[in-house]
Amino acid sequence: MKIFERLRSINSAFFAVLRAEIAALNSDLSAAAKRFLIGVLLVAVTLGIAGVLLAVLVFVLIAVLAQWLPWWGAGLVVAAVLALAAALSWFAAMRRLRGETPGAIVQRHVSDHLDWWQNRVSQDGPPGAVADGRAAAAVAGAEDLEEDLP
Repeated sequence: MKIFERLRSINSAFFAVLRAEIAALNSDLSAAAKRFLIGVLLVAVTLGIAGVLLAVLVFVLIAVLAQWLPWWGAGLVVAAVLALAAALSWFAAMRRLRGETPGAIVQRHVSDHLDWWQNRVSQDGPPGAVADGRAAAAVAGAEDLEEDLP
C-alpha cells in the first residue's frame, strides 16, 4: 500500500511541477509578446508618419527652399532630412524589437527544467539504491534539501 501512496505523491508532484513550469513559461512569453507587439506597433506608426511627412513636407519644404536653391537642390535637401528622420525612427524600433525570441524562451525553460531534474536525480543517487532501503533511510533522516525550480 505504501508504494501506491508514493506513486500518487510522485504523480501529484509531477503535475505541480508541470503547472509551475507552464505558469513561468506563460509569464515569460507574455512579456516577450508584449515587447514584440510594442515594437511592431512602433514600426507601423513610424511608417505611417513617414508617409504623411512625405506628402506634406516634400511640398512645403521644396517650395520654401526653392526660393534660394534650384528645385532639384531643394528636393535633395528635403529628401536627406526625411531619410535621417526615418533612419533614427527605424533604429529606435529595432532596439525595441531586439531581445529573446519566444522560441528561445521555451528552449531556455525546457533546458532549465531538464537540468533541474538531472541535478535532482544525481543527488538522490542511482535508481537501484532505493530498492535496498539504504537511500530511503538516508532520505528519511535528512532534512529536505530540495532546491526551488528555476
